[in-house]
Parts: sequence; structure tokens; C-alpha cells
Amino acid sequence: MKLVGIFLGLLAFALIFVGIEYLYRLRASAMRSLAARWNLKYSDGHPRIWTAGRNAPLPHPTGFKMGCYPAHEVRRMWNVIDGQRNGNRVLIFDSTVGGPRGIYCSFVAVQANENLFVSDSPREKIAQCSGWIAIYRTRFLQVPWTLDVNRIEELLRRL
Repeated sequence: MKLVGIFLGLLAFALIFVGIEYLYRLRASAMRSLAARWNLKYSDGHPRIWTAGRNAPLPHPTGFKMGCYPAHEVRRMWNVIDGQRNGNRVLIFDSTVGGPRGIYCSFVAVQANENLFVSDSPREKIAQCSGWIAIYRTRFLQVPWTLDVNRIEELLRRL
């Protein structure tokens, strides 16, 4: 009886692990498709939610330096999409910001001097500094991406 309980506990843990990994892969696939539809460059990176691969290099776009909160506190980024839209450089990425564990945050950033974004939600914030404007959304619970692909496409259409 005790052995069955241990087995069921391990099985539940394995199912949770597989489910989380599946969600990350679905997000990566959706972001890859988004980049292809908009003719942008996609760099995978790994969110490193498990201990394996913690020292793997992450994509970090050259020239992206925002000196304001929260972009200056980005610790990890993955699902990085980089390219041009109507003459402006666009970066889209999932990330963690802050301390060692950080909080999840998704960004859509544009290299421009004027604000090109309109926030449709009180949870969406806009940061502007260092020649970049970014719209980002803070996490809901601990969901590792905070802007869904449909919202990102809507923002791209407005640029």
C-alpha cells in the first residue's frame, strides 16, 4: 500500500513536469510561427526552468539596452524575436526580471523616440528610455509568458 502511494506521488510529479514542459514548447512553437508570419528572426533560448542547462547561453539581442525599470533588470530571456517593422527595430521576448528567481515578464520593444503603443489593460505598462519604448505585462500568478501571441500580433499591426 505504501509503495502504491509513492508510485502515485512520483507519477503525479512526472505528469506535472511533462505538462509544464509541454506548455513551454507550445509557447516556443507559437512564437516561432509568429516570427515566420511577420518575417522576423526567432532565437529560441531556453527558459531554464529545470536545473539542467542553467549555464546554457541565452540569446541577448545586440544593441538592446534599456536603462529603466523593468528592462534593466532582465536576467534571462528566451523566445526572442528580432526584426524591422515600418523602419523601426522590434524586439519581442519572454523573460525573468529581478532577483535570482525573478518574475516572469513578456516584452514588445521598439527602437523609436516616440511612443507607438497604446495599453488596453491596466496590467500592461509602458516604459520609455534609451531610445526604446517597451510595452510589457507583469505576471499573472507565475505564468511564464504574460503577453499572448494574439496580443503581440495586435501590437505589431499598430506599428
